[in-house]
Amino acid sequence: MIVARALKNSQLACGERHAYFGDRTLLADEPSFSASALSWYPHIRGCVVLRFKDSKNRFCSRRILAHRCSRNFHPPPTPNGLKLMVLAASPAAPSRAFGRAAITACLSPPPQPPAGRAVLVNGFEAWIEVFGETIAISSQRYAPDVLYPDGASRLSSFVLDPWPVWTFHLRGGLYIAQELFAIHGAPTVALSWKLRGDFSGSAKLRIRPLLSGRDFHSIHHENGSFRFEATQTADAVRWHPYQNLPILCAQSNGSYAHDPCWYRNFLYVEEQKRGLDCIEDLASPGVFEWNISEGQAVWILSSETASTKGAQSAQAHFGLLRSQEQSRRNSFPSALHRAGDAYLVKRGEGKTIIAGYP
Repeated sequence: MIVARALKNSQLACGERHAYFGDRTLLADEPSFSASALSWYPHIRGCVVLRFKDSKNRFCSRRILAHRCSRNFHPPPTPNGLKLMVLAASPAAPSRAFGRAAITACLSPPPQPPAGRAVLVNGFEAWIEVFGETIAISSQRYAPDVLYPDGASRLSSFVLDPWPVWTFHLRGGLYIAQELFAIHGAPTVALSWKLRGDFSGSAKLRIRPLLSGRDFHSIHHENGSFRFEATQTADAVRWHPYQNLPILCAQSNGSYAHDPCWYRNFLYVEEQKRGLDCIEDLASPGVFEWNISEGQAVWILSSETASTKGAQSAQAHFGLLRSQEQSRRNSFPSALHRAGDAYLVKRGEGKTIIAGYP
């Protein structure tokens, strides 16, 4: 049996107050959380606590959010039902080892969840070449405390529904929108970028992925065992950084240039405050490039377990994933139902509620 109790008179991280259920307790006589347990209050947009008993009959609790987000609020993770998460943080530099940039983690499926989660993609560097200059749209924090480049300063708006979309101001009336969503039930993350505003010149988007291949709660350091080699087929690039991890696939409608290097000394300030390992090195195998002035740039990251059947191209695959995920999210009667479902994850033959947030 699971009990869902609403928080009352609570201040959320974004500094806004919302309507709550009150102090009534909801019961769901099922072995895992059921969205139907919240169907009595379909109009609520707020924060609830899920209380449940674990395998040792101990009471546990997890908090879930369903609310509007201010542009400065770091949005919640985007779980995909496999105990895998993409932490859709703001473009500002990350403060935790498991939270980076706009895409945080493309994770391999854990063999024995919750143990065995591995981070494959930690983030990326992104910049636009337009108007004869290079304009960053990402930021990283390096030791001892250096924020570079200045992409976060260009963030002009952020929306969370139906999934995270960041809009950056480039120059004059020209903007670029970046969207990200995780595919439910698959170790796949899809991103896209599109110019907005009147523009008739040439613009190139460049993305440099930052990879590791480590335990979800560990730190990665430069080493000679990391394998930068890339295999290119049609519109996909594959890497296999470590023998014991899945192959990472990146499908795009752009081009890829192999240019391996290490990015060193990323700093995670929250880990530093806790006295934990807080300095990380990440590997970057190369650079993706799009002529974004000609249309939308798409980038799909997945482990070898993900299927691309039925997709004729990266653009078609992205469109199919986007349509399916939009339909799935629209099937929920409210944002709260959708938020509750997002934190249900597979565990063996059953389900559990994902831990670690907030």
